[in-house]
Amino acid sequence: MATVQELEQVHEYMDALTMIISCKRGLELTARISAGQTNTLMPKRPLTRASLVGLESKSAGLRLRGLILRTRRYTPTMDDSRLLDSLKAFPDLQARYREIMAMSYPGMHHELAETVTGALIDYVCDGTNASACLLKLRVMLTAVRLLLEAESPVVTLRWFANSNPMLGGAAPAGLLRTGGRLGWVIRSAAVYAADGI
Repeated sequence: MATVQELEQVHEYMDALTMIISCKRGLELTARISAGQTNTLMPKRPLTRASLVGLESKSAGLRLRGLILRTRRYTPTMDDSRLLDSLKAFPDLQARYREIMAMSYPGMHHELAETVTGALIDYVCDGTNASACLLKLRVMLTAVRLLLEAESPVVTLRWFANSNPMLGGAAPAGLLRTGGRLGWVIRSAAVYAADGI
């Protein structure tokens, strides 16, 4: 059994390796663009933490309560409908959430892993079933996309941990974990991105 310190070292190594490979791919894509080979811009298989660590890793985000989620699309639930109803007054936020609803789980996790840590993803999903976790991750990704339009990835990550006046002084990560006021998490991300509040 690995210690916590050993696991943290493995995660740091995987993050560094992901960054190195991403930089190498970026250089390759830049070379292809300059050579006029624009049809080969997309890599055949995107690099994810799951492909580096393995499907059974909790930090890869693919094992949730004994359920391995494949690349299939997620079917919207009643919780999705309730969330969309809570955003009815904000059609642009509804559209953003619907766009994320159409994403596959690995695509969602890959995009989240580029900005937030695996520990934050695990914290948000801890103690919930797979469908509740997916709902929370969709809300988190909607907030991340909104925040990245105006803020750096570091500020975006810290936004989840800091108390938020729009959320009654609660941290967005805490509300995501409990599953409460998810529509407000998206709204407060939009306000923060627009006004910095």
